[in-house]
Amino acid sequence: MVRQQAKAQALTPADWTQWVEIDNGYRFTEMAPIVGPLGATNLFAMTQPGQVLHTKQQPAGSDTWTVWASPGYSRVPKSTLCAGIQGDGDIMLAASDQQHVHSFNAQYDAATQNWSGWRDFSLSNANTRLSLDYNADGRLALFSLMTTGDGSNGLWTLNQMAMDSSEWEWDWTALATGNLKQIAVVRDLTPPV
Repeated sequence: MVRQQAKAQALTPADWTQWVEIDNGYRFTEMAPIVGPLGATNLFAMTQPGQVLHTKQQPAGSDTWTVWASPGYSRVPKSTLCAGIQGDGDIMLAASDQQHVHSFNAQYDAATQNWSGWRDFSLSNANTRLSLDYNADGRLALFSLMTTGDGSNGLWTLNQMAMDSSEWEWDWTALATGNLKQIAVVRDLTPPV
């Protein structure tokens, strides 16, 4: 279900729209919302069978949504999902499947909803939660919060080789190898160089 502000300063419940059901009866296990290059909120959601579906506001800022569509079918069910914006302004999705293989799906054209399809690029040793956003140099950074051998969580990162690249670094960089409970990633507002 979706509810949004009806006016700029939404200070009371009356300043919000009514709840709108948009799930079409699908049971979602994870969601990754993001504002896309055309100004509309895009919602990517993972179904219980591990497929990613997509809907977006149409037009931007409205309370109407497109029909659910697939940005690409995955032969192995996905287990975690995140969305980010590349340096060119298009959306990129990253996911991990049930075999701990990470893949990305890059949007080539927001108007025509043209996607690269899921492409494997890395793997982990255990279940992970992913976050994706770009650095000051415009390259996307993928952050992986993964359960370690002692049961706590560690944090690793991996970067695109260049802005808007389909290549990724091979080796993960450890940022913390234990004792984390959760992380939050915020976009570096420095314009890409």
